[in-house]
Amino acid sequence: AEPPKSTNKYRYLVFFDDGYTQYCPHDNILVVCHTSRNVWEDIHPEPRDFIKNYLQQYPERPMVKMSRGQVVKVEWNGRWWIVRVLEVDASLVKVHFDADKRTEWIYRGSTRLGPMYQELAAAKE
Repeated sequence: AEPPKSTNKYRYLVFFDDGYTQYCPHDNILVVCHTSRNVWEDIHPEPRDFIKNYLQQYPERPMVKMSRGQVVKVEWNGRWWIVRVLEVDASLVKVHFDADKRTEWIYRGSTRLGPMYQELAAAKE
């Protein structure tokens, strides 16, 4: 999803096929010897459209700006939840769900983030 560079502390941004995103150091990355022509068809159905759109638009990557302490809505399990931004790490944001006291790292270009969802919905109109 993102090659190593100074702004991400020389880590790879990896989109996992279950929808999660994480930065990984070089020594945790393995070479893929064969891929399908349309790699998004090989992953879990839920993030499939996002990955397809991401790859078709790359290297253009729309992302929302976020800052520590900011309150936003995030989609989780089909509902929108109020969360607070705890930390921003390059292209990822760590949020805290007040409702169940859990945290999660989310890609700042994810349509699970309310501001990103609204921006894309407005662009479609």
